[in-house]
Amino acid sequence: GAITVKVTPKVEVNKGETAKLPCTYTGINLQDVVESQGLRTRVGFRENSGKQMSDPGTPLTGRVNIEENLTLNIMSVKPSDELTYYCQVTAGKDGSGEGSTKLEVFGT
Repeated sequence: GAITVKVTPKVEVNKGETAKLPCTYTGINLQDVVESQGLRTRVGFRENSGKQMSDPGTPLTGRVNIEENLTLNIMSVKPSDELTYYCQVTAGKDGSGEGSTKLEVFGT
């Protein structure tokens, strides 16, 4: 089996709003989802058990969550959040897949 990850290629949001970056996948045996930014700094993850958390020590710490449908939410968006974000899905023997979304932030 193989994993296919689908994301929205570009998301536009105004400064201060919440950015929603959808991530869906096809395949089975989901193990975990990793959301990362720029040069692959992990910002959060969600496990098959439902546990999800924001990684400490990133510019997004405390401002992100991953919904049950795997949408990455970035609250109180700042101009510095304008980066490419990656959604990586790992599914054990079914392999892994990923997709990237460019976040554009308007307003100064």
